[in-house]
Amino acid sequence: MPTVQAKITIKRSLEDVFAYHIDLGSLVAMAPFFARISLERVPSRFEVGARFALRGSLFGLVTILDWQGEIVEYAQNQYFIDTERGGIFKLFKHRHGFSATDSGDCLLHDELSFQTKLGPVVDELLAPIVGLALKQKLIMTKATMEKA
Repeated sequence: MPTVQAKITIKRSLEDVFAYHIDLGSLVAMAPFFARISLERVPSRFEVGARFALRGSLFGLVTILDWQGEIVEYAQNQYFIDTERGGIFKLFKHRHGFSATDSGDCLLHDELSFQTKLGPVVDELLAPIVGLALKQKLIMTKATMEKA
């Protein structure tokens, strides 16, 4: 099963970066121009067991993502892990880690393990693309948060 990782330092406090990540609306804000993301179900509290659902479409025309997730681990201002409970993957586990730097900034470290329903050869071929997408997500997060 492929695992990809990315990390980036954001010039904001750990608490600010963590709060941004537990606001599911930030996913909508960071979607690339060609992918429209909508929140279909939002939990009332962000905690272990919280479930959420997203739908994504290509230019608002064709549904490319119908995804249901669940928070399976959560430690305030430290990390949380979400997994897929319904969607395109056979297995999907995404760990979002947060730590303060000596200068008071936040080091954001994401780790994503996945298996598609298409088999291990396809998974390994997709790993570099998924890794680039994860890095791009962190770059977009940094740009958005440091601009605010």
